[in-house]
Amino acid sequence: MASAVEQSKSVQSDEQIESKSKSKPKEGKDRSKEARRKKRRCHIERMMNLMLCSEGFFKRLVEYIVTLLAVVVFSS
Repeated sequence: MASAVEQSKSVQSDEQIESKSKSKPKEGKDRSKEARRKKRRCHIERMMNLMLCSEGFFKRLVEYIVTLLAVVVFSS
């Protein structure tokens, strides 16, 4: 959840940077900033995919659901 908030903040800041950079002519610095921004965005997407697609994530999710169901069934 926190990473999604950070990602949305970075996207907003990227949009602000893009709007500012459109008014100026492109320079070497702007190109390198854009390249870094693209790399960062791709890295974030890759990490999210790894987290969601990893076996450990689904295993923990199933264990959590089973535990939650067991608590609900046995408490009632």
